[in-house]
Amino acid sequence: MAGCPINRFPLRNSFSWFAVGIWGLLSLVITGCGGSETGPSDPPPDTTATPTPQTTATPASSHTPSPSPTASPTPVVTPQPTTPAPTPIPTPTPLVVELDFNLRSGAVNEPFELKAKTENGVSGMYNWRLVAGPVDAGVEIADPSSAQSSILVDAPGCYHVAVSLQADGQTSEDVLVAIEFGTRLPEIIDQDTVLDQTGSPYFVESTRVTDGVTLDIEPSVSVLGPAFAGDMATGTLRVAGHLNAQGAPGQPVYFGQVAIGFADETQQNSEAEFDLSQVVMGARSELFPIVLSQGGAARISVSDSLLEMELDSVGVGDKGDVWLRDVGNVVFQRNIFTAIPSISLISSRPATNIKFHDNWFAGDYATFTESAAVSDGSVVAILTGNNLDVGQIRLSSGANHMTIVATHNWWGTTDISLIEQRIFDCHDDPDIDACVEFQPILQEPWQSAPGVNDLQDFRDAMSGRYCTVEG
Repeated sequence: MAGCPINRFPLRNSFSWFAVGIWGLLSLVITGCGGSETGPSDPPPDTTATPTPQTTATPASSHTPSPSPTASPTPVVTPQPTTPAPTPIPTPTPLVVELDFNLRSGAVNEPFELKAKTENGVSGMYNWRLVAGPVDAGVEIADPSSAQSSILVDAPGCYHVAVSLQADGQTSEDVLVAIEFGTRLPEIIDQDTVLDQTGSPYFVESTRVTDGVTLDIEPSVSVLGPAFAGDMATGTLRVAGHLNAQGAPGQPVYFGQVAIGFADETQQNSEAEFDLSQVVMGARSELFPIVLSQGGAARISVSDSLLEMELDSVGVGDKGDVWLRDVGNVVFQRNIFTAIPSISLISSRPATNIKFHDNWFAGDYATFTESAAVSDGSVVAILTGNNLDVGQIRLSSGANHMTIVATHNWWGTTDISLIEQRIFDCHDDPDIDACVEFQPILQEPWQSAPGVNDLQDFRDAMSGRYCTVEG
C-alpha cells in the first residue's frame, strides 16, 4: 500500500527491534494503512520518485452536443366549482310626497285644508306637524295621519308645516310648506277702523269703506289679496270715505294683489280721499300691484313710495297698471316706479290738477294712454322734475283736449332725437290732437327724485316680510 510512510530509527539492540515492531504496528492501525503486498520487512518505497504522468484521451470533436429538450407536460386544469350569482334584491321605489293644494294663505280661526299625495298612489300613514310658527300661538292639526288634514290657528303670522309618509317599511322625506295666516277684513267697514301690526297681515276679498269713514293703516302692516301661489284672483278695496295708509322709513305699508279704487265707479262727485305714504305696492313677485281707478272728484296723494310689479318664474301676473280714471286732483311725488306696464289717464271730463313730480321711473311704462273727448274743458297733466330713465309717453287715438307738460325732466340722454322716439302724440298720429311739450330738458339726473339707495332701503325693509320656507 503506497503512501504509508514508515519512520526509520537506528537499531541498537534487540529491545529496539521489538519496540520498532510494536510502534510500526500501532502506526499502521492509527493511520489506517494496513495490508499491502510488501510485508513489514520490505523496504519502503522511494517517495522521491517522479510519478508517471497520465494521458487523458481527447474526444474527436470539441463540440459538446446539447441534451435533447424534454417536452413540458400539458398542465392539467382542475375545474373550480362555480359560485352562483346572488339574486338581486329589488330596490324599493322611494316614497315621494307632494302637496295637493295651491293656497298659501288663510284666515285665523278658520280651518285651512291640507292635502298630500304620492305619484303612484301609495297609501300609508301620513305625519302632518307644525315645525315653526309664532310664539304662544294656538295650533290644532286635525287628522294628522291622513292624506287630507287641516290646520287651525288663533294668531296671525307665518307657519311652517311639514308632512311625511310611512308605507311599506319606508319613510319619505319631509315636505315643507309656508302658510301665512292673517285677519280677514269684513265686506263692509262702516266705522272708523285702524289696522295695526298685531292683526297683520290682513286679507281682503271685497271690502267697501263707506262714506265718511276712515280706514287707517299703520306702519309695517300688510294688506293682501285672497289667494297666492298661482291663483290670479285679486282682492278689491273700494273707498267712499278716506283711506289713510301711512308707513314709516324702514316700515312701509305693503299692498299685494289688491286693487284699490272708488266705492262706486259711476259716482261723478265722490268725496273719497286717498293718502298713501311710505307704501310698497305690489312688490311681491306673484302679485298684482295697486290700481287706483274709477272715481269722481276725489283726492289722491301718493308719496315716498315704491310702485312695482315683478314677474316670477312662471309669469304669474302680467299687468301692473296704475289707472287714473275720471279723477281731477292727483299728486304723485318722490315715488319709485319699477316695471309698471302703464300709468293710464282715462278722462271724460275736465281735470286740471294731475301732477307727477320728483319721481324716478326706473322701469318700462307708458304714461297717459287714452282720453275720451272732452267738450266742456280740458285735461292737463304735468310731469316735471322726474328722472325718466326708460319707458314712453304714449297718447292713444282720441286723446283730444289733453295737454301734457313734460318739461324739465331727465330722460337718460340729452339727444333730442332719441327723446322724440319715446313720445307718441299728435306728431305721430293725425287722429290725436294732443301734443306733448317736453322741452327744455334736464342735462343731468334730478337730485330731488329718489335713487338707487332709496330703492335698496325699500328692498331691505321688505326682505323679512314674505312668508316663505326659507324665511
